[in-house]
Amino acid sequence: MRNTGQSAAEFISSNAALLVLIILLVAALFYLGVANAGITVRSCHFIGYFSCISYSVSELDGLLLEVGQTTGSSITVTSVSCSAAAPHHFQPLASPVRIDHGAAGTVSGGDSGNYILCNGGARPTRGSLYRGTVCLAYTEAMTNANKTACGEIITRIA
Repeated sequence: MRNTGQSAAEFISSNAALLVLIILLVAALFYLGVANAGITVRSCHFIGYFSCISYSVSELDGLLLEVGQTTGSSITVTSVSCSAAAPHHFQPLASPVRIDHGAAGTVSGGDSGNYILCNGGARPTRGSLYRGTVCLAYTEAMTNANKTACGEIITRIA
């Protein structure tokens, strides 16, 4: 009589290629978006010393963006670009936003007093997936140097 452990090992070894193929097929379906139709994709990230704290893109309210920064100095964000395609058209902020080192600030939307349209003025449609680049133009307090930080945002339009 065969040992059940031996039977399981023979089953796995004889069907390993089939199991790997099924796993790859399921992964491909999720990657292509076929199997995850109800899942909302949300992502926002900057390269370097900035992080997204809160974000959304709304058909009526434009970009809501709260960022944190660890540049080593206080900064003042003076303009923002939110575009799905290059070139980036910076929109000056009505109320420049000061963010201290290690702190966060609402740059656009919310109670910031700033309204930024994504796609350079064209309004995205509600429910569609928005994927674009967000750039911040800012001035460092210590050096008075003008700099730019860019990141990517992916979200559903509210």
